[in-house]
Amino acid sequence: MVFCAQIDAGVMMHSEVQTGLFQVPATGGEPILITDPSESFSEPQFARTGGALYALRKRRASDSTLTQLARFAWPKPGKAMIVTASWDRLVAGFSISADGGTAYLDALDDGFARVFRVPTAGGAVEALLPTGRGAYRTVTPVAGGLTAIFERAIQAPEIVRLEGDAHVPLTRFNAERVDAIDAPDPVHFWFTSAAGHRIHNMLVLPPGFDPKKKYPLVALIHGGPATAYTDAFNYGAFWFHMHLLATPGYVVVATNYRGSLGLGEDFAELVEKDVLRGPALDILAGIDEAIRLHPFIDKDRLAAVGGSYGGYLINWLNGTSRRFKCLVSHVGPINNEAQYGTNDGGLEREVRMGVPIWEKGGQWNDQSPIRYAQNFSTPTLITHGERDFRVPLGEGLTNFKILQRLKVPSRFVVFPDEGHFVGRAENTRVFWREVKAWLAKYL
Repeated sequence: MVFCAQIDAGVMMHSEVQTGLFQVPATGGEPILITDPSESFSEPQFARTGGALYALRKRRASDSTLTQLARFAWPKPGKAMIVTASWDRLVAGFSISADGGTAYLDALDDGFARVFRVPTAGGAVEALLPTGRGAYRTVTPVAGGLTAIFERAIQAPEIVRLEGDAHVPLTRFNAERVDAIDAPDPVHFWFTSAAGHRIHNMLVLPPGFDPKKKYPLVALIHGGPATAYTDAFNYGAFWFHMHLLATPGYVVVATNYRGSLGLGEDFAELVEKDVLRGPALDILAGIDEAIRLHPFIDKDRLAAVGGSYGGYLINWLNGTSRRFKCLVSHVGPINNEAQYGTNDGGLEREVRMGVPIWEKGGQWNDQSPIRYAQNFSTPTLITHGERDFRVPLGEGLTNFKILQRLKVPSRFVVFPDEGHFVGRAENTRVFWREVKAWLAKYL
């Protein structure tokens, strides 16, 4: 048996903790590390034909910008051969063909969740289907061809069979319900930022849309930051489902700012030394571009919502922009130093900020929302899970206390039985009730 495990979690505050692949007899025994301890591996999978072991590889465990497909010989693994060495997209998942000659990959690419194939001996990575609508993942070789999962922002995942440049649905669990919903497909648009980066955006229209009317705009900010908004199905409070957010009569714009995945490793790494300021400028520029392109957007009625890193950006925007009528910050950090001391992270936060916390340089102060709190003036709804160890409750409490101190309209909603995500059904219902009421009050 081969499994993955952290090599030495006890050193996480002063060294990178890698995840290695271990081999152990199925009858039991002492596990043996079979991978380079300076690299990180996960998701081991044997080829059906034998003779090869595959896994996802990172140069270090905290690297969130590039994951590659690695191949080992078997039963003597030796050094990994990187199958996708010439590709700069993060491999999210993979499967191997029955004959062992082809690997099928899931990856974010230019604003879409797409599927690819590559020879297991290495070579060019080829897209299986064109972009345009929806999101694909989990390509699986089966007798007679390939299946995959297909979803859209309005459509929960279904199984499809891939045929050339199209797919044939194999399941239609929610087809009738989806067909009855007035939810236009997202509009994709791009612009080049002042820093020279091509930025992908999605615009979602409300039901009953009339281009002759004026609509408020809600900027939807994704978390991570190492992820991206695509035309894929998300229903939890953490992600703010795009169509549900638009339902009351808002235009929703989701910008894949610098640091997002699917636009290359260099683009994803931009956030590491510019943790808030650069991404925030991209979001504001995305709003400006949407207003320029679409006269039905009311430029004087803007709001922004975000969770986790998205909430972090919300708090930054409160201290650096006066453009919004209201904000919603879900589990959003506000104080870099306080969150460092109480969250579940290790050395990676110090690496991102540039220096140890006691030196007070780097981004610890310059890009910490609390240092701009004197400018907080936008009405803000704060939501938080009491069991959150990624962004502990104190961050939400601090934000709320500062807003109250400054007499800024604010509301603090705590979910005692939730962590970083709000996932329980009734809690999700309450979350959306609070969000919609807050937006309605100010838009």
